[in-house]
Amino acid sequence: MKFSVKLPILLLSITIGVVAIVSFVVYTLSHKALEKQIHHKMQSYAAGTLDTIDRTLFERIADMKVLASDSIISSPESTPS
Repeated sequence: MKFSVKLPILLLSITIGVVAIVSFVVYTLSHKALEKQIHHKMQSYAAGTLDTIDRTLFERIADMKVLASDSIISSPESTPS
């Protein structure tokens, strides 16, 4: 094979190799960054949901305490109307 044929094939091979390596590195870094971002968003969403549930249960418990301390409800002499 002539040198004029070997040189473009060599340069093309090197270029394809470099592009493949760079693409792999960029893909790996992007994948890790995306996983971290998704993990952070899911943690934030879970914390917000947990806070909402906690506040709702706290309000319901407070309502039950108020109802339990009501003399009409807690009195054995009271009858349903």
